[in-house]
Amino acid sequence: VVARPRRDGSAASHLGGHLTFIDHGKGLKVKGTGVTSYTVTGPLSRRIEGTADVAGEGSVTYVVDVTDNGEPGREDTFSLSLSNGYSASGPLAGGNIQLHVKPGPCP
Repeated sequence: VVARPRRDGSAASHLGGHLTFIDHGKGLKVKGTGVTSYTVTGPLSRRIEGTADVAGEGSVTYVVDVTDNGEPGREDTFSLSLSNGYSASGPLAGGNIQLHVKPGPCP
């Protein structure tokens, strides 16, 4: 998940981002279509809410909670809940969650 404020030329900034989640065991593919909320829930955690398409099912809303427990990401956690009732959570099996103090592109 990448979520950050961006400018589109208007006076107000809005959220944008990307979400791709695949559950190979259930054959589920989630592709984010929009970010509606970005909330700091703690010094190392964030909540991101938005809209997504689920292959074969249509549109849903999602809530993602992430925690960045340091480098290189072995202790980071990710949680996804969809409005269709699907949910998954746990420590990352690979990858690294990185929270940035100032919004901007990821390194």
